[in-house]
Amino acid sequence: MRFFQALIFSLWLCAAAGAGEPLLMHFYYTPTCPLCEPAKQKVAAAEKHFGDRIQVIRHDHSSDKNVFNSMILALDFYGRGDTPTQALFFGKTCLDGDEIKERLFPAIEKALADGATTPDFAPFGAGSGDAAASAAADNAGIFAKRTTLPLVLATGLIDGFNPCAFATVILFVSMLTAAGRERRLILATGVAFIVAVFLTYLALGAAFFEIMEYFGASPMFKWVALAIKWLALALVAVAAVLSLIDFWRAWRSGGKEKMLLVLPDGLKNRIRKRLRGAAYSGSLMAGAFVSGIVVSLLEAACTGQTYMPVITGLISDGVEKTRGYFLLLLYNVMFILPLVAVFLLTFFGMTGEQIGGIARKHVYLTKLALAAVFVAITVWLGGMLLPTVW
Repeated sequence: MRFFQALIFSLWLCAAAGAGEPLLMHFYYTPTCPLCEPAKQKVAAAEKHFGDRIQVIRHDHSSDKNVFNSMILALDFYGRGDTPTQALFFGKTCLDGDEIKERLFPAIEKALADGATTPDFAPFGAGSGDAAASAAADNAGIFAKRTTLPLVLATGLIDGFNPCAFATVILFVSMLTAAGRERRLILATGVAFIVAVFLTYLALGAAFFEIMEYFGASPMFKWVALAIKWLALALVAVAAVLSLIDFWRAWRSGGKEKMLLVLPDGLKNRIRKRLRGAAYSGSLMAGAFVSGIVVSLLEAACTGQTYMPVITGLISDGVEKTRGYFLLLLYNVMFILPLVAVFLLTFFGMTGEQIGGIARKHVYLTKLALAAVFVAITVWLGGMLLPTVW
């Protein structure tokens, strides 16, 4: 009798040990995505098949950037470099939509057999249910790992070689030389002009960043922020195509054929007039500084083709404000490096005409680099916006 009692007690202990905590599964998805339906049905089938042995926590990332940010952090934690529309995390396993359809049941069985446990998702800002990730995502200092530093640095540098900005500096140097200014004075004037350009562009970027932050946080203006993001994506995609056309024209004609992505003649004339006034001004330093501000504002119609989408991408990526301003600062430092190089070359003896000739001869390379940047920004920004459609 005691033998059977001991046997029953042992079986009960084994059953109790086997009926431990369920395997937690975090499923990030968008409820309105028609192409995602098979994966969602697979997850539902798994819940029915495995019963109490698994617990699926669903996170809708289509309408809340905090939920999307928590998915990004989870993807980085699991070593995934992509950003799928759907992602399922459990144990040491991360499956995207297609993998869910093909491998879900065997993966769950292996995780259960191994006694796998799922990491705590609270540090990622993940909430406990469908509604959204908790407010901890806003307070955890998310540093948007999808926003790469090399992308921002390269974009800022190539934007500085944009003919809209680069040609203006060359023109200003030529006017200063024609006005009989000494090289040392040209260099000092260039410093004033460059500082003004740097501060103006930084201020414009910070203002746009703050506006987008405000719109994105306001329920009343969220649709405005979303519309601006899609507009930025459309503009940069069009700019990529036009830059490729400009590259072909410049390469075929040696830089002589008219480019498509250029400032309107009206703005060009206003810039020339402003620079001419500064070059012949009695207060040369003050004139150069004011001209830097005015020219930066006028040229924003051209250089903004890169600057605006980059800032929009930072906002879409959920970049924490401190890091956002740091990246804006770096972008503008890289942007003015070509301007600094032009003035240093003039200080060491080159004329504006010589620099301009070299720039025109290699304008096709600038256009090709700009096209590459526009394509990269299109992929980067589109990769963040397109998943929200579903």
